[in-house]
Amino acid sequence: MRERLLVAKPASSRERKTTPNEQSLAFSQSFQSVGALVRRLVDQGLEVDIHCRSEDEERTQENQIPLHKQVYVITTLDREVKGDLSKIYLRVMRELAVQHGAPLDVINEHDQRLSLPTDLATISAKILGYATGRRTTLDLTAAEEDLLLLRYIHLSASWNAVKDRNRTSIEPMFINRPTDDHQRIIHGNR
Repeated sequence: MRERLLVAKPASSRERKTTPNEQSLAFSQSFQSVGALVRRLVDQGLEVDIHCRSEDEERTQENQIPLHKQVYVITTLDREVKGDLSKIYLRVMRELAVQHGAPLDVINEHDQRLSLPTDLATISAKILGYATGRRTTLDLTAAEEDLLLLRYIHLSASWNAVKDRNRTSIEPMFINRPTDDHQRIIHGNR
């Protein structure tokens, strides 16, 4: 699956025309608003793209050349994420269902659609053990967490705007935007 995301809040700032876009307040704010997971991906060598553009202010009534410009910055991530983590979740759900009496077949590990990549085998055993109560802690190593984040976990919080032709407001909607502290909001069941 291709993941193309705005990973920072779009930013803009008014700057002197002589200020390079990369030294603008907007540039700094955009990169600083990137969350911890994206920073971990960057630490692992994944590149984020910071796109800058600027527009000079209009000339004054006296037709003087403007001294300022508006700088606009967006920070994007474009990467391939594998869907094989869902195969671990399938194993967890199957095992829990069997423990509660559901008559489900064993997962055929030779079926290409269901088999785990070798790099997920140890991780799968740990997650399955933890989910079924055979382990009291998950105990993933830092390398295992990095592997999951780099190849298998998609980032659900982003600044991608929703495109809705039926809306009357001209404001973009960012329904997947992260919270200011980049923590997932947990809503109680009703």
